[in-house]
Amino acid sequence: MSSTLKQLGQAIAIKAGLPVPTTIVGNTDRTVQAIFQAIKDGSQKDAYRDVDWAVLHLEYTFTTLGSDYYDMPTDFDRLVNNTIWDRTNGCTLVGPVGPEKWQLYVSGLSGMTGSRRICRIVGQNRVSPQVFKPPRLQIYPDDSSSTSPNTAEDPIDVAYEYITTKYIMSGGQNFLKFNSEWVTDDDYSLIDDDVIEAAALWRLLRILGMSYSDEREEYNALVLERGSSDGGAETLSLLQNDYMFGVNIPDTGFGS
Repeated sequence: MSSTLKQLGQAIAIKAGLPVPTTIVGNTDRTVQAIFQAIKDGSQKDAYRDVDWAVLHLEYTFTTLGSDYYDMPTDFDRLVNNTIWDRTNGCTLVGPVGPEKWQLYVSGLSGMTGSRRICRIVGQNRVSPQVFKPPRLQIYPDDSSSTSPNTAEDPIDVAYEYITTKYIMSGGQNFLKFNSEWVTDDDYSLIDDDVIEAAALWRLLRILGMSYSDEREEYNALVLERGSSDGGAETLSLLQNDYMFGVNIPDTGFGS
């Protein structure tokens, strides 16, 4: 069972040798406010950023419909690498690429990507900007009206995985809501409690002007340990395997 925000704050206070608070959110005591700030910084700036926790992976799908730009989900923070797929044709998109490669494909020789499309992540529309709106995915070429001689121009189903910003749960057992920030004392994080506690502890000690180097090293070791085993991992091979079938096949004479 995950610890609530109040339980995290109380555990951190005990480890730091401070009075144990009865409330966290809205508490006017400066020490409790420091504890709350340490939890917010430790969870958001350290634990959330240092590992792509499996519990925060979400899948997003859409169909290209004659536009170059496609909005990311509202809770998008960052992509999970190598997960952008063209499900219509059963292949990955090329990218996300950087500006140099994007201009090479778009402005350079035609047909460089064959039947595959390329993509990149760009900012939001500057003509009608919105506050806190996530970036967009740009795909080239896109629709059947494209003048590009590249054959990849029909609508396709695109899928990718991303890390959600909403790693905190509120509302108890009857009404659960995902949030990006701590709201009540009964909130709890989807991220490992021990990792958040360790991150918050060294940050609290720094806020209070106390020595924190040992605690920071303990956090670094803990997040490495928990992160390396989070979500499992595929078996890696030194052999050159076919990515579709997972077995070695010859370059020629297959089936003879």
